[in-house]
Amino acid sequence: MSSSNYSAGVLVGVGQPGALDIVACGPLTVLFEATAGETYYALAIDDQSDGGGNGGQLQISFFDAGPAPSVTLNINPNGRLDARGKALLHGTYTCANAESPELFGDVLQLRLVPVRAFFDTVITGSCDGVRHVWRAVADPERGRFTTDKALVTTFGFVCGQFLCADGYDERVVCLRAARG
Repeated sequence: MSSSNYSAGVLVGVGQPGALDIVACGPLTVLFEATAGETYYALAIDDQSDGGGNGGQLQISFFDAGPAPSVTLNINPNGRLDARGKALLHGTYTCANAESPELFGDVLQLRLVPVRAFFDTVITGSCDGVRHVWRAVADPERGRFTTDKALVTTFGFVCGQFLCADGYDERVVCLRAARG
C-alpha cells in the first residue's frame, strides 16, 4: 500500500468474516507467511498518521516476498598479531537472498589486565550462497594483544527486501606472531 497517496494501513486476517483472527497488520506494508489453500482477508484503512483527513487513492499490491535471507559465519582458529599488538583475524561466511553482509565482533584476551577490542569489517562480497573469506583487524583501545589464546565472537547481519537474518560464531583463537 506504499504507493497510495495517503497514509494507508492494512490488516490481514483468516477465518470467517465477522470473526477473523489477525495474522498481520501495520502501516504501508505487511509481511506474513501464507499457507496454501488458506483464504486471507485484507482490510485497507486510513491510519490518519499523515493528519491529512480521510482516504485518498488506494494502491494495493500482493506479491511473494521470496525466500528468507540467511547467513552463517566461521572463525579460523588461528590468528596473527601485527607489530603493534593488533589481532589479524579471518574466517568464512556464506549468505543467500540478501544484500551485502555486515560483520562485527569482539576479541578478549584474559590476562592480569584484560585486553579487549571490537572490530567491524566491510564485506564487499555478495550473498550468492557461496562461501567467502572475511578479514578483520582488532585494535585494542588499551594494551596490546600477545601471542596467546583469545576469545573471538563474530556476528553477521544481512537483509533482503523485507526480512533480515543474523549469524553468530564464537571460538578460542590462537594468536601468533606475524611471519617475517
